[in-house]
Amino acid sequence: MTEETYSPEEQAQIMAAAEDIKNSYPTPEDKLSIFKLFNKIFETDDTTKVANLKKDELQVVRNIQSAALTLEEAYEYEPVANYFRKKAEIVLATSLSRDGALLNALITQKRQLSTEKKREVDSKWNKKKL
Repeated sequence: MTEETYSPEEQAQIMAAAEDIKNSYPTPEDKLSIFKLFNKIFETDDTTKVANLKKDELQVVRNIQSAALTLEEAYEYEPVANYFRKKAEIVLATSLSRDGALLNALITQKRQLSTEKKREVDSKWNKKKL
């Protein structure tokens, strides 16, 4: 067998081509999952968009936020407006735990993923040889 030797320029070209090939493969997209959603909701300071409110609670929160906006915009009274926003956030944040809906969704997703992984395993490879 003959061994080929490459000049430094040829080696650089080969390495550049290999790097181009390596970079041309598609990268996996960042998948959204219930785990990431749960984490984002847990870390957010404003849970207005993800709250699980009943009709009466929704009306209370709307009134409180409307009062906060009026105090801030019309009267420029920021301390009391912040107080009202915090009161609304208490109702919003505690509504996330109603009936454990968010936690149940997380657990259900985890169970589904674990059963899908079990199904993917080929049973031929797991059998004992006699």
